[in-house]
Amino acid sequence: MTKDVASKVKKMVADHLGVEELKVT
Repeated sequence: MTKDVASKVKKMVADHLGVEELKVT
């Protein structure tokens, strides 16, 4: 998985579960 895709996935996760999820990842 490229960094681009990973970034998009993280953004989607943040939209769904909130910014806190980004801190956990």
